[in-house]
Amino acid sequence: MIPARTILVLLLCLAAVPAPGAEPPPAQGTRLHFQKTLFVQQTPGGKVFAETRRVRAGETLWKILSRDYRIDPDALPAFVAAFRQVNPEVDPDRLVPGQVVRIPFKVEQQIAGRREPLPRTYRVRPGDSLWRILRRRYGVARDDMGRAVAAVVTANPRLRKNPDRLLVGQQLVIPEGLAGPDEASGEAGAELPGAHRSALELLADLGCRVSRTGETFLPLGRGRTVRLDAREFPLVTGPGGKRVLLDPRSRLSPALRTRIQDAWDYRVVAGVDDAVEAYLARILPHLGFYELAEGVRTIALGAGAELLAETRWTVVARPRDLWEGAIHLLFPPDAALDPALVAEARRAGFAVHQLGAGLPKVAAGPPAGRVAELDMTDPAAGAGRLLAVFGVPHRVAPEIELPLGGGVRYRIRPQLTFQDRGTRYAVPPPTPARAATLLGRGGYFVVSWPPDVAPLNRLGDLLGLLGIPHTRTTVEVPPGGGLRLRVSGVVFDHPDLAALLYPGRAATGRLFLTEAPLRAETAAPLVARGLLPWVVRTGPGRPLR
Repeated sequence: MIPARTILVLLLCLAAVPAPGAEPPPAQGTRLHFQKTLFVQQTPGGKVFAETRRVRAGETLWKILSRDYRIDPDALPAFVAAFRQVNPEVDPDRLVPGQVVRIPFKVEQQIAGRREPLPRTYRVRPGDSLWRILRRRYGVARDDMGRAVAAVVTANPRLRKNPDRLLVGQQLVIPEGLAGPDEASGEAGAELPGAHRSALELLADLGCRVSRTGETFLPLGRGRTVRLDAREFPLVTGPGGKRVLLDPRSRLSPALRTRIQDAWDYRVVAGVDDAVEAYLARILPHLGFYELAEGVRTIALGAGAELLAETRWTVVARPRDLWEGAIHLLFPPDAALDPALVAEARRAGFAVHQLGAGLPKVAAGPPAGRVAELDMTDPAAGAGRLLAVFGVPHRVAPEIELPLGGGVRYRIRPQLTFQDRGTRYAVPPPTPARAATLLGRGGYFVVSWPPDVAPLNRLGDLLGLLGIPHTRTTVEVPPGGGLRLRVSGVVFDHPDLAALLYPGRAATGRLFLTEAPLRAETAAPLVARGLLPWVVRTGPGRPLR
């Protein structure tokens, strides 16, 4: 039996023997020559990847790139420019059969910093046409060709009669602004309007991802890649994945912007508006927010109180933000915003932003101490408290004996009795059913308060019975504010009571009965308008502080 170690040695020896007809490996130090040589050349605008190729009869650079390398027609000007860079001694319009040239098969373009402009003049060569010069040399897209030809004709009056008639050696003036899709304009590092920085900060607050560092690589068809410096071209990704590429210096040509949008479904926003509101108007609609609404937004505060926000936009990033309290209110720069109401909106779960301006810091003075309250948890007891401050004799739930005539007397317990200017008043109890009739026969003026009557209506009835003029109204304060408090209540004059509830302010305001749970700070706009709030409390909870 052959040992395993011997078998292993035999196998290694057989592996080292070349197979019949096989070429032995080259000796150490031998140079290997392949049919093609690959080159990577760093250029001012990026990198060019090229390979050597021998030109065959009848071939042109245009045909080689489009037929053999399948370069998209819109990208051909970029590859012709790359050919010039890797073949500085070769005329791309005059390839010679048998000539070995470097053919770019991948162009990685980096748009960052200032680019060297193309020559402002061009000397016509044999076979040139104005269309070919603009297309191949200056990279003008088909859609822009009409505008470009008109600009060249304007700059060269001799072409007005016939733009197609060019003379060999003729010097053409090429206007600025006709740089191809790979040319950049604008100076890197120049100061951008403050709207750009403000917009990026706000977009981040709205839940967007803002890429401002690193690079963005965008393949744009076969062999062509654009590399963008994120410091110059921030990429904003909305909460739903929609993306906006910002070109604040307008350095991408219309053709390249269109190419990026078609290939990547990005929205390219070029330039920066002086006003952040106008700048955002071109960005926000393309980020795919769950809600992007304009106009008035209502914020309910409860019990007849609400905030009216006249926003430029209301933004809800995701559906869950509706119940997680992440709703953004964006106000125009000239909106009047009371700080107390801004704080109230934030407590209600809304984020408040004012475009192009800081939120006000100084609030109107709040009422002294705390907001005055009237406890109406027990309606009869609460009504009694109101009568007490007016000095009206009253009793809450008294037991009274009614003489009904013929020696018949009936005991009953009304909810409330009071007397004013010789008239006795009574609020009948729920039972018996004939309680109102019995009180009337006993000499009382019956005030009927069914169980479902709102406390504010009860108090309004009392003011009317006492002969105190009052008005049921809804007020909005501050008038004309971008953020206003709307409250329903009863307004009346009573200087003595005002002095009791708000010492030192009686001469400056009217009393305003309301069920709205107002904080002292939130009530400040009411006080500023001369309305002293008297908050009606109807439950065990207390108004917000």
